[in-house]
Order: sequence, then structure tokens, then C-alpha cells
Amino acid sequence: MGTRVGRPLPRLLGLLAAALTLAAAAALPANADAVPSKTGGTRTENGAAVGVGSQTAIPKSGRKAHRGKGIRSTECRFQALDSANPLGAQGPEVTGIRRLDPGINLWRSCYNIATGALVEGPALYTTPVRNPAEPAVGFDTIELALANIDIDLPVPALSPPAVTLPNFDTWLWVDGQADQTASASAGGVTVTVTGEVVSTTYLINPAADGTRSRDDGRVISCDGPGTPYDLAVADRSQSSDCAHSFAAPTRSFTIDVTSTWRLAWTATDGSGGDLGAIDRTTTVPYRVQAKSTAIRTR
Repeated sequence: MGTRVGRPLPRLLGLLAAALTLAAAAALPANADAVPSKTGGTRTENGAAVGVGSQTAIPKSGRKAHRGKGIRSTECRFQALDSANPLGAQGPEVTGIRRLDPGINLWRSCYNIATGALVEGPALYTTPVRNPAEPAVGFDTIELALANIDIDLPVPALSPPAVTLPNFDTWLWVDGQADQTASASAGGVTVTVTGEVVSTTYLINPAADGTRSRDDGRVISCDGPGTPYDLAVADRSQSSDCAHSFAAPTRSFTIDVTSTWRLAWTATDGSGGDLGAIDRTTTVPYRVQAKSTAIRTR
């Protein structure tokens, strides 16, 4: 029998792993992100769980959303068309478009209300032709239908909820964002306003304690409200086009979730039009929890 020299092998391997971990950590600047790698884990109803060493329970967090009206993010303006030079300079601004006779040509330009930036146009616009047997739609009727539509705040949902692992595919979507309709009638004409979510954005805010991450300030943009994750369905049988792999390090932060609704109106006299977009924003807490490994030397 040979003579055993030094520490037992399991203990030696444990100390070697610990030394390598410390050396790798020392080579990185403070708060720097590690090189990303695919993280394995399990989605649960409360968050992401991973069985590594002595990893224990993942903390939980909740969220609350409120109903209410949104603010219009775009507005359209109209300018007169110079009949002598229809493709030239735009004329003075024209208001009260819905009260104008049908068939009038105008320039139409749409702007972001917050920044004033041009987002659409200028493009030629013709006031719609209405059925002369029916009364014209009044602006007040459109406004009444618009006031009756209920555009809720988004209810953010993530999978895993509450907490995720670094570099783990995290699904993003919003609940309670089904298409909305509302109607109003006057003078024998019914106006119906419809609203649908056309996009959702997720702004990742920096951690309040100052912990830095390359995700700070990142905006994730997705079409529509997103696809919910179903815990009862195998991963390979479902997919999402709205997901993000959050970067390390461990930290708690918030995400500003904005649903953009597109509004339009139609009337029983055959007329209709675009009412622009409305943004609704709510904030949800979230956490990235790095895997922790306990190295036992005996």
C-alpha cells in the first residue's frame, strides 16, 4: 500500500476550485459583468430555481396595476394645399377637419407630442365622402366614444416571475391587453372607437443601490402584447418572440413597461379615421440572482 501524502483528494479539489473562483473574480473590475454563458435552471411559479451547491429559496415579489386613461403620444395637423402649386410648399394650418366638406385635399403631418418630432408625413389627405342621405359625424360623437373606451395599464408578466438567473431566457408579456371597443350615437349615426396594442417596450432601470450592469437603460421592444409562458407545456413545444437574457450581477431593479395602443374610429355612415396612439406605462420590480455554489472541503 502506498503512502498518502498531503490533503485528501476531495478537499484538495475543493480548495483548488475556490482558488480559481477567487482568481477569476479578482481579474474583473468592480461591478463588471462576467462573460455571458447559457444558464440552466427551472421555471417555477415564483421564479427561477437552480440546484447548485447549497442554493436555497428564491425571494418573491409582487406587483399591482391600476386602471385609467392614457395620454395620446401622437397628434396630426393639417395644412392647406396651394391649388396653384399642389406639390409645393404647405399653406396655413387648417382646423376643424371633421366639419369640412368631403373631397378637400390637405397636407397631413403627424408628430410625437413629447418631442415634437415628425413621425409621419407630410402626405396628401382627402376629407372623406359621406352618404348624403345620412348626417355627418360630429366631432363630439367621436370624442364621446373615445371617452368611453377603457385603456388599462399593462399588467407585466415575466417567466420566471419575480426573479431570474443571469443569461437565462426570460419571457416578457403583458396581461389584460385585449382589443377594446366603445361606441356612441348621435343624429342617427353610431361611432365606434377601437383600440389595440401594437407594441410593448421594456425599459430596464439601474439598480437603486448603484450596482451596475450592461442591461442598465436597455430597451426591449416587442410587437403586440407578447406570448404568455405556459408552465404546463414543455419548453420545446412553445416559443416567444419577446424574451431577454438578463445580465449579471445579482441585483434588484425595476422595469418600466409601456403598451402602445393604436386608436381608430368608424361610423355607420361609412366614414372613419385614425385617432393616433396612446401609451400606458407601469413599473414592475424584478431581480437577477446569480447562482451561488457552496464548496465543502470535508
